[in-house]
Amino acid sequence: MPLAIVAICGAAVEDIANNWAGLAAVEFANVPAASAGIAFSIVIGSQCLGRFSGDVLVTRFGAGRIARLGGGLIGLGGIGVIAAQEPVLLLVSMGALGFGSATLVPGALGAAGRLPGVGRAGGVTLVNWLMRVGYLGTSPLVGVVATGAGLRWGLGILVLVGILTMVFANRLNVRRT
Repeated sequence: MPLAIVAICGAAVEDIANNWAGLAAVEFANVPAASAGIAFSIVIGSQCLGRFSGDVLVTRFGAGRIARLGGGLIGLGGIGVIAAQEPVLLLVSMGALGFGSATLVPGALGAAGRLPGVGRAGGVTLVNWLMRVGYLGTSPLVGVVATGAGLRWGLGILVLVGILTMVFANRLNVRRT
């Protein structure tokens, strides 16, 4: 379950970027609607950079440390997003979200394939399916909170995602026995 939580956290950042980044850019930072897609592009672009550099970082520092750092970036990025009142802070925060989440899903699936007593395919399948269930609930949860308390509170879920990632990050350090 802890590996699934880390995977859900990584997928949640991507889902929130897909569904809410453009709206946040318009509502929080007064980005023109015609340019609001840049917020999504920055999250996904920085996530891509994080994935390319992730193997080197994980090999050097360990999956748990990099995931913990990623959780910190997600938490700080979430704070930046909900505090943003101008485009620069919002876009830098979106970059932190993407880079911070970059290694979480691959790391959780890799660790699931190394779980002792569980076959590779079984561990990966279980974590993958639990991740997808969590992924399906992310946007509705943001929407429910945003409807009741406002979009800033709804996107405050990103801070919780960062904290959860930091709490469970050490579970990525699974060694095959």
